[in-house]
Amino acid sequence: MTTVTDPVCGKQFEDTQAVAEAEHDLHTYFFCSEECRARFGADPEQYSARPSPPACAGCGGSIDQDDLICPHCGVSLAAG
Repeated sequence: MTTVTDPVCGKQFEDTQAVAEAEHDLHTYFFCSEECRARFGADPEQYSARPSPPACAGCGGSIDQDDLICPHCGVSLAAG
């Protein structure tokens, strides 16, 4: 299993839990819903260039830049 990020909504989940997939520019994108896949399909360039949201190095869960502790696993995100 690999943690993936839905390029439309930014949700992170295991690739095996993807509701839908799409190919674009020789890359497979995974989606949490058919709605996200449809939005991607309507304008893939808008979403394929989107940077990945920050993720916890401990668990891979999505985090906010201002988080000091991962809300998913409790790992300290403080530098140094």
